[in-house]
Amino acid sequence: MAGGMHIALPSTPATAIGVALMVCGVFCLIASQMAASRLNKLHDEVIGSHTDDLVFVRQTFNRFDKDQTGLLSPAELAAACKELGSEFNVNELTAIFMYLDMDADGLISYASFEEWWTGETSLSYQFV
Repeated sequence: MAGGMHIALPSTPATAIGVALMVCGVFCLIASQMAASRLNKLHDEVIGSHTDDLVFVRQTFNRFDKDQTGLLSPAELAAACKELGSEFNVNELTAIFMYLDMDADGLISYASFEEWWTGETSLSYQFV
């Protein structure tokens, strides 16, 4: 929007700034679509390798839920995933945690974790 407003101004520098802003906007849109595609692909690959033994999943979740609140922190999530057979890099864990932490309180509930782990809820990463 700001790019379009600058293009409409009657001076050459303003027009150049407007074009630059619009180009940056397009690049951001492309980058977000590429990131969303990669995260969706990662999710599909990971879900295929998860165990469907929900008793084991629950026991593992509880073992890493040190304060027994039914919630995991980012470090606890990483440890639980590793124990369950899926080790993620820092970027993958950050993306997974951000998706699962629906209320942005820095913690993940067991219900959210189980739905994601079993593939009951399909992720659709969209950053636009």
